[in-house]
Amino acid sequence: MLVKVDYLNTNHINYIKQFASLCDISFFKYFKKRSVDDAIQTHILTLLEIEDGCVKGYSHIDFNKERKQYFIGLCVLEKYQKQGIGTNLLNTLLNYADEKKLTLYLSVDNENHIAKKMYLNAGFHLLESKETYQIYIREPK
Repeated sequence: MLVKVDYLNTNHINYIKQFASLCDISFFKYFKKRSVDDAIQTHILTLLEIEDGCVKGYSHIDFNKERKQYFIGLCVLEKYQKQGIGTNLLNTLLNYADEKKLTLYLSVDNENHIAKKMYLNAGFHLLESKETYQIYIREPK
């Protein structure tokens, strides 16, 4: 079940914390340098894929005040990958961004070929390559 997070709902915040504790920090670095409480302060949309009380996937759009850009983050726990969860989360984010006319950015580790393929198929384009990651951009439709 796809859930739009209500930031005032403590159960929803606890689900994000549960996910952050389960995700591989080396793979999804978003929670590596920030707490969940700090991270959600800049979110304009957060989505969770929850089934039987277990968070299988997480995604968000946040606003980077320094860059004045909207960034997305998306992660599906490894044992639930290749079940369409990531695509569903991404499509929901993209529909929201299109409605709001938001240009989206994201960064992907160079070795994460599955994610890069998914983002390219969703209309993102390579903007910049760094030593260990790449930055992609998608204009609203």
